[in-house]
Amino acid sequence: MKANNNKQRKYKAQWYLNSVGRDKKIVRTSKGRWIHKKSGYVLIEHEHRLEYEHRVLAEKALGRSLPVGVIVHHTVAPDDNHGFCKLVICPDQEYHLLLHKRMEECGL
Repeated sequence: MKANNNKQRKYKAQWYLNSVGRDKKIVRTSKGRWIHKKSGYVLIEHEHRLEYEHRVLAEKALGRSLPVGVIVHHTVAPDDNHGFCKLVICPDQEYHLLLHKRMEECGL
C-alpha cells in the first residue's frame, strides 16, 4: 500500500510540473525559494503557487499583473541578484529577440 502512495505522489508531482510548463524538477534552496534545475531561474511562492521571481518583481515594478504574451528580459545573468532596474518588460518575443540581437551587436 505504501509503494502505491509513493507512485501516486510521484505522478501528482510530475503532473504539476507538466501543467505549469516545467519538465524538470526544481530544487529547494531555502524556505520559500527554489531553483529550476534546467534553466537556473529562481522560483518563489507567490499567491500560493510557484512563479518565476523575475516575473513577480516585474509585476511589482509595473504595479499590476503582466499582460499575456509579455516576456521579462534579464539584462544580467539569471543567477545574479536582480532588482527592478535589471529587468526589461518586452511586449512580445519578437521585441525580446531584437533586444538580444542589439545587445550582441554592442558586445553585451
